[in-house]
Amino acid sequence: MACTVLAIYFSITGVYYAAMIGMIWAVAFDWADGLVARRMKGRKGYQSIFGGQLDVLIDIVNYGVTPAILLMSHGNFEPVFLIGAFIMLAASAIRLSYFSTFGLSGGAKYTGLALDNNSIILVFIFLFESTFSQGSFSSVA
Repeated sequence: MACTVLAIYFSITGVYYAAMIGMIWAVAFDWADGLVARRMKGRKGYQSIFGGQLDVLIDIVNYGVTPAILLMSHGNFEPVFLIGAFIMLAASAIRLSYFSTFGLSGGAKYTGLALDNNSIILVFIFLFESTFSQGSFSSVA
């Protein structure tokens, strides 16, 4: 969560590359915490449920709120960017709600794209910012 707070801070202050580093570290920590949690021995059922709910809450901030703030900040908080931010956040909320309700497909695998792809794809697009004109980059991002 600390990486996400830093990413939001750097997004708002316009230090986009630092924001993206925070976003990628947030993805790495999200992947790692899942691996660690599954390997912990002696976990009680309520601990697993609590961890799952906490993970969902952190995921909506990591992969919904943070990219939306980055998008709006890069667009100088122009009202037109609210549309993209809303779509990004709404899609994240729907995806997480679906996953929380129905779980893994067949109990073993995800259905659809994982939300961490939001951050990874957005960072990847920003890596190629210099190849786009300002107007076309803002519409791509």
